Amino acid sequence: MNTKNLFTCIFCRQSEVFSDLFGVARLGIFDADKIKAGAQQPVVQVEPDLWQTLDEEKLRTVGSGLPRNAFEEMIQLTKEGKLWQFPIDNEADMHEERKYKFHDHVFLEQHLSLFPDKGPVRKFMELIALGLSLNPYITVPEKLEHIRWYAEYFREKQGILESVVGEQARMKDGEEKKEN
Repeated sequence: MNTKNLFTCIFCRQSEVFSDLFGVARLGIFDADKIKAGAQQPVVQVEPDLWQTLDEEKLRTVGSGLPRNAFEEMIQLTKEGKLWQFPIDNEADMHEERKYKFHDHVFLEQHLSLFPDKGPVRKFMELIALGLSLNPYITVPEKLEHIRWYAEYFREKQGILESVVGEQARMKDGEEKKEN
């Protein structure tokens, strides 16, 4: 067959050029008997190792995670708890704070009754109370817990404080008045 016939056969898709694909002499690279024997053996399922499991999990999160627009992104962030629920409420998640009034947050000097009336310890605790009163992110029980922690700390270090400062560092005995 000349090149002109081959050219026309390829473009015409005539069957005479590709009449027998398997009629060609083999190269002898692969052993056909071994291939047939391997195909007949049952396939054993192996459990995936740690790295395969992690890769699959990463593919699942990456494949399903990207939002297509801003609305889907906001929906996803709301479901994750990173955005406020709609309709917007300025007092969302403030259930615990409804028990306390504004003055409970701001005027914390009344809780300094266990500390000395004067001296460096009292001055330090007044500054602590001022800093806590200016912090809007801490609840009233957390603020009172801070003050109680300092009272316990100064009671533990009372011997050292009295040796350095003197009588002005003596903590008062008794429990603080519980006020709600």
